[in-house]
Formats: sequence, C-alpha cells, structure tokens
Amino acid sequence: RPETIAEFLAAGPLATVRSALAKVEVHNDEEEEWDSLKFRLCFEPSHLTAPTTELTGQAAIDAYAAAAEEPPQPPAEGELAQHRLVFQLVGGKTASQVYMLSFHTVHPDYQVHVKVGDHRMPKFASRETFHRWHPLFASLEHSASPRVRMLIRVKPDGSGPLGDMCGCC
Repeated sequence: RPETIAEFLAAGPLATVRSALAKVEVHNDEEEEWDSLKFRLCFEPSHLTAPTTELTGQAAIDAYAAAAEEPPQPPAEGELAQHRLVFQLVGGKTASQVYMLSFHTVHPDYQVHVKVGDHRMPKFASRETFHRWHPLFASLEHSASPRVRMLIRVKPDGSGPLGDMCGCC
C-alpha cells in the first residue's frame, strides 16, 4: 500500500517493511502432486542482516543459524543508510522435494537478480542493498500502486544447476 511505503521511507535507517505473502505452485512430475512455495519480500537494515551464503542443503541451514548468532555492525558515520532485500520463505518443509529459486525483477529502471539455492531456509538475505534514492525505492514511493514485479524460476535440486536466464548474473 502507498501509505505503508511512505511510512517506511519516512521512518529512517532502522525501519523494516514486509510484503504480503505470495505463493507459487510447482508441479512435481515424479510424485504427481503440486508443491506450494510461499514467500514474502522484506527490506531490513543492512547492518542488521548479513547476506546469506550461496550454500545449499544442510550447509546453508547451518550457515543461516551461525549468522544469526553474530552481533550486527552499525554503519559508519556519514554513510548512507541502506536496506537489504531479504526473502522470507514459508512452508518449505511441506514440499515433496528441495527446490532452487531464482528471482528476477521486471522493471525498466532497475534489475535485481537473486538466486536461492535451497527453498527450505526460513530467511535468505541477498547481497543487494538499497539506499533511500535507489530506483527501486523511488519506483515504490512514486507509484500509485507500489509493487516489485518479479519473474520467479523454480527448479528441483539435484537436477543440475539453475542456469542464468539473463546475461548479468
């Protein structure tokens, strides 16, 4: 909602915001059933959230748990406050198999591409950070219906790497 985005941008560097829950249905041909993968986008202060490593499987889950125990580092004085794009992945344990996800924004002013190696992680913090005047935040602030449009690609883990769709990542 526009008022939520305006409140977030006015709140300062410690503010966080979350999107509504989105759902993607994936057909598992081997099991002849549909898996529901749910997620939401979050913007969290970058100094409070370290990026998640590109590990997969149990190594990724262990790295996530270890990163949660490290103390956050505040930004240096005079540095632009930034927010990190974080994906909250919901319901990953109910899927019939492990999936790799690739999120690609669809907007002419900015391009963001995030690969998630294992959908079972409860949170995936991307390496991408955004300051107050980044085109992504500007498009949210000046739009009548603020949205981050994304193309989401899903591939079962173990069926080879999730190839790059674009030439930039």
